Amino acid sequence: MQALGPELQQFLTHLRVERRLADRTLAMYAEALQRLQDSAAASGVELKRAGPQHLRQWVGQLRTRGLAPRSIAIALAAWRGLYRWWGRQGVLLANPVDGLRAPRAAKPLPKALSVEQAMGLVGQPDTPGAPALAARDRAICELLYGCGLRVAELLGLDVVASTTARESEWGLRLRDRTRYRTSSKRSGTFSTGWGPNRGCDLQPLIRLTDNYSALRTAVNNMSATGNTNVPLGTIWGWHTLSPNAPFGDGRAYGTTRLTKIIIIMTDGENVMSDRSNPNRGSYSGLGYIYQNRLGITSGSDSQRRTAMDNRFDHPTAGVEDMCGNMKDQDIEVYTVAVQVDGSAQTLLRRCATDADHYFPVDSAAGIGALLNVLNPDVVVLAGGVVNAGEALFGPLKAEVRRRAFAPAVDACRIVPGELGGSAGVVGAIAGFKAQTGITSA
Repeated sequence: MQALGPELQQFLTHLRVERRLADRTLAMYAEALQRLQDSAAASGVELKRAGPQHLRQWVGQLRTRGLAPRSIAIALAAWRGLYRWWGRQGVLLANPVDGLRAPRAAKPLPKALSVEQAMGLVGQPDTPGAPALAARDRAICELLYGCGLRVAELLGLDVVASTTARESEWGLRLRDRTRYRTSSKRSGTFSTGWGPNRGCDLQPLIRLTDNYSALRTAVNNMSATGNTNVPLGTIWGWHTLSPNAPFGDGRAYGTTRLTKIIIIMTDGENVMSDRSNPNRGSYSGLGYIYQNRLGITSGSDSQRRTAMDNRFDHPTAGVEDMCGNMKDQDIEVYTVAVQVDGSAQTLLRRCATDADHYFPVDSAAGIGALLNVLNPDVVVLAGGVVNAGEALFGPLKAEVRRRAFAPAVDACRIVPGELGGSAGVVGAIAGFKAQTGITSA
């Protein structure tokens, strides 16, 4: 095994200095590049002359050596990045790694008792001389199986004697009961700030379409509200491109001469605030923090943000995350960071397909540069800052017109977003409606 060649070392330097990858990620990429160099040497093929057939053969060798599917995915990510880097330098015209996919890791389902096994468990003979224990055991089994409780949830249940204590216990388990406030059906209006109706006054997202008139109308009607939740907004954007449920509008992944592109733009950092109520926060598309949908059941604002960031794009290569999964499907990911802090910039830079797909925007001049590169029809700004209205958009549009090329400016409109941090809730409701056929909020 020879030391990495100078060009591979230069690529690692690019990843460390320009992409700012974590040390652990760089170490795994270096190992993957070493395997690539060794495979090419064993085959007598120069790396820059390798074709898809060579790369496919080398991936097969990784499987033969017993590498796990995730390790092969990391190797392919490193190889693909190397050839893309060479392509941007004009060294190559095509990327031989494009089209290669890592084997999917097995995801076994949890095992559950069959109906017969559950009936047999409940029907066990009673404990001699202890009818109360026997009744308790049967109640436990029926509750576990009938309600689908976890053992930890069952152990958290307490036996409460008095009526007053029961009411207090129920209030605690119900948590913040104010979210269940009702409103009059006769008036035709429902409370949209509480419980299942939360967010129902907002418009659902637009599915994949080429009806630009409808898109422009929807964009013009947008207004900003709520907190920033980049993972939830991104996953619903991905749903519109996907050939799978809940929408199924996109073409199949891997379709010839088809490129799927997603642009993630935010002017805020992920937020899931800790609040002084029994729920330790507000209800959102991520539920409550104690429901463990982010991998934590409590934590400060900073810890919650880190958990949301990691779900979006984990700093350690090989850990499954949203951005990595999109790239595994060969989706081109553009990210635009509008006046966000350094941590959010690093997050969005890491999520982008490569450095050329990341756009840091610190001012209207940055938006002008963005228009010149992407030439979009619409730029939607979201977050609390857009509540400034014309005091923000007037000077912003003037500066963009001064900085961008006239054709790009004339073809693009800059408008405020409507869904903001509530996109996840609205999308979840839309997806639920699509799957269940329920049409009322």
